[in-house]
Amino acid sequence: MQPLEPHWFLTHHAVSIASSLLTLVLAVSLLRQRRPVGNAIAWLLAIILIPYFGIPLYLIFGGRKLKRRVCRKRRLDSEAGGRALQARAHSTLRSVLWLDDGVLAYHSFLEQIQSAEHRSASSRS
Repeated sequence: MQPLEPHWFLTHHAVSIASSLLTLVLAVSLLRQRRPVGNAIAWLLAIILIPYFGIPLYLIFGGRKLKRRVCRKRRLDSEAGGRALQARAHSTLRSVLWLDDGVLAYHSFLEQIQSAEHRSASSRS
């Protein structure tokens, strides 16, 4: 039987350290995300118990595709940007009343409902 060469030990040691650090980083990032509990536990078990399979699987399938969603939404916003700005510009808002008291806000809310009911009843007749 041949003795193990020193570079094999260093290579294995480096891979183990890198795997442990990557497992820790992915576990912390996984715990900080809002996910269903079952999904989070399943990914944590896969990453911690079988890191050589769990980490690549998580990087391929488990990560949130946030950048892709943001780019898609930006593209949609830029396509409809002019129409959206024009729609916001034609608002019927004439004034703003700041109500910092709950009772005053409630009475104002009731008045708005009554005036809306009055307007809808007059438009029906």
